[in-house]
Amino acid sequence: AGATQEPVAQQPMELTGNIKVMMDTKEVSASFRKRELVLTTEGKYPQQILVEFTQDKIGLLDSYRVGDQV
Repeated sequence: AGATQEPVAQQPMELTGNIKVMMDTKEVSASFRKRELVLTTEGKYPQQILVEFTQDKIGLLDSYRVGDQV
């Protein structure tokens, strides 16, 4: 019998940077929606990070635009 993996709990994460790209909301299925954005971090070694918002969290992006610092 193989070991079963426990699901990974989603931990809150804080990122700061500028919104470089904001995609449109995608209807993945009849009951699942997502929206992605690319955030460019600040600092000595800036990184571009893809962040995915799903379901009821998509509305959090409504007041933001490309170029905004978050």
